[in-house]
Amino acid sequence: MKINNYSIYMKNQIIQLEEKGWQVFAFTDEKIILSTRAHTNMVTLTQSSIESGRMEKVLNIPLSSLNAVEFNEKDNTIKIAFSEDGAIKKETLTLNTPSQRNAIAEELSSIRGLKEEVVEESKIKPLLFNLVGIGLIIFLTWVFRGMALDALNGEHYEASGRRAGKKQLIATIVESLGPNGVLVVGVLALAIMIYITYRRFSNPAAEYKYH
Repeated sequence: MKINNYSIYMKNQIIQLEEKGWQVFAFTDEKIILSTRAHTNMVTLTQSSIESGRMEKVLNIPLSSLNAVEFNEKDNTIKIAFSEDGAIKKETLTLNTPSQRNAIAEELSSIRGLKEEVVEESKIKPLLFNLVGIGLIIFLTWVFRGMALDALNGEHYEASGRRAGKKQLIATIVESLGPNGVLVVGVLALAIMIYITYRRFSNPAAEYKYH
């Protein structure tokens, strides 16, 4: 696998994660460090890896325990598998870009001497995921069309509770589209989703596994 955009080393750098749990990720020649605090430099992260604060959770993974690094080319996540107390544990991390993900996977595997294997993803998992999306589009089209019909009959939706503002905005858009407009938008969204599902099923993504 060739890395295009990350010619610099990823080792000994703070890598920001795109998720709610772990905020940063870094690795050295000895270990991988994950923290729930948004560190901006290796000095504070290294200190926390030795003694973390009360409001911070830190995970230290000895690089010698790293068993595998995996990712699917269609997303920005990377999965690391490691041994701990006789069991295999996994962490899935969401990165900024595929190029960053590729660079991290290649460098980690190089340090550990892991071999690359490229396989075709199973067609079943993405197919099921997209079918759920299709079902959701059909359901929402039915719900929103019902709201639009109610509005024509003088029954306007009034949002309340959490996120009432966003709910009311959606209701206003639905009422302005009307039943036919909602149906047109729903059909277009359904057609796009069916096309995406067909393309993903016909052209399964490559899965990279270093082990």
